[in-house]
Amino acid sequence: NAKADSAKLVMIYYSWFGDRYSPFEVNVYKMDKGKTFEESKLYRSDISVDEYCSKTNLLGSKIFSASDYAVVRNDTTSVSIKLSDEFVTSF
Repeated sequence: NAKADSAKLVMIYYSWFGDRYSPFEVNVYKMDKGKTFEESKLYRSDISVDEYCSKTNLLGSKIFSASDYAVVRNDTTSVSIKLSDEFVTSF
């Protein structure tokens, strides 16, 4: 009888390039076009997002830098993004 009260997406990256303190913005949208990812396949970051979603249902967003200047993170190769309450209820 478990019921979800929150959800998050954890993104892991192995490398990055550019200024370590430059901000990155990641937006998470609902995949509403019927095409999904294969679990065991690696995907490049330059895929065509339009094949997977219409970008009308934003589930979460986060701005971060590859290396934080003011805050020390335990794991500097992952980012956690809280997903919307609407997503949790529909889940």
